[in-house]
Amino acid sequence: MKIQKTHMDGFSLIEALVALGILGAASVFFMNYTNNVNKKVSDVNVRDAISSYKRELVTQIFNRRNCSKNFQNMTFRAQNIAANGITNVRLSTYAPNGTIVKTLAENSMKVDGNNHIILEDIKLKFQNSLGANFPSGESEETAELTFKISHKVNNKTLYSKTEKLPFNFKLQTDNNGNSRITDCILQDEADPVIQTPTYHFGSVNGGWGGGQFVLQCPLGTFATGVHMRSGWEVDGIQLICEGGYPTYYAGSGGGGPTTVNCPTDSYISGIYGRRGGLVDQINFRCTNYKSQVTTSHSGGGGGGGGDYSDSCPQGMYVFEFRGRAGARLDHIQIVCRKL
Repeated sequence: MKIQKTHMDGFSLIEALVALGILGAASVFFMNYTNNVNKKVSDVNVRDAISSYKRELVTQIFNRRNCSKNFQNMTFRAQNIAANGITNVRLSTYAPNGTIVKTLAENSMKVDGNNHIILEDIKLKFQNSLGANFPSGESEETAELTFKISHKVNNKTLYSKTEKLPFNFKLQTDNNGNSRITDCILQDEADPVIQTPTYHFGSVNGGWGGGQFVLQCPLGTFATGVHMRSGWEVDGIQLICEGGYPTYYAGSGGGGPTTVNCPTDSYISGIYGRRGGLVDQINFRCTNYKSQVTTSHSGGGGGGGGDYSDSCPQGMYVFEFRGRAGARLDHIQIVCRKL
């Protein structure tokens, strides 16, 4: 049986249906692909945000002023809190005049869209194995601050992890077993966990177009390399952290790709190149944390703008890039931290 065409130059019904089927399948594939890409980008952003949130929390609560304000004069009976610790602890950051700047548990970090990182279920538990009250008088006691960092979307928890941080406190206990925190002990050089991290913020290199970005390695790690794209200017950049962990990518997909990896036992310790209203060129310095030998590594970009150069102080290494980007990398700034 012949299939009639409605027009000599047209398509048969079956041909039209087949074409529609192909278009439909292609549309479904493209939608799934786009959703997967968006999900991967969102997942990376969430991981970066959780790492950033933990880093800020550690920095803020081990600050002398914040620690004293948060815990000083907190009273309890050790016997009563042996099982569950002190619950409903509020953690805040304070200005020099003593006013609250921010209550950490009440301020979630927005990642993108409806993604939020939230601090909750904060407890302080003293390591008193006997479960009895502390002896009368002054004493130094060890405690553990526990809290949950949760990733929520539309108030639905998708991820939650309990973290623990050690604290040492000075206590004053009366004859009835009532204990009061009198001070935080933060100067134990043997325990690097309880020291306030020291940071170095480099200069801003470039202009102020585009949107802001922060590329940050996970807590306690440093940058060992970069992925980037460039032509006449730098189009975009991504940090590679210890263990091969990549941050998200900032910028556009223009230009050609370049990967720079630091030598073994080395971290990124500086950047140099050329910049004007954009980042025209960027290159990298890597320093071996054992021998302190520094090597230079070419990145990419053109010869426009003027020279710039920025390095971490000795003993510090890059763990974060900050900047602004759109179709090109508008500016970049290194943030360094002690090893």
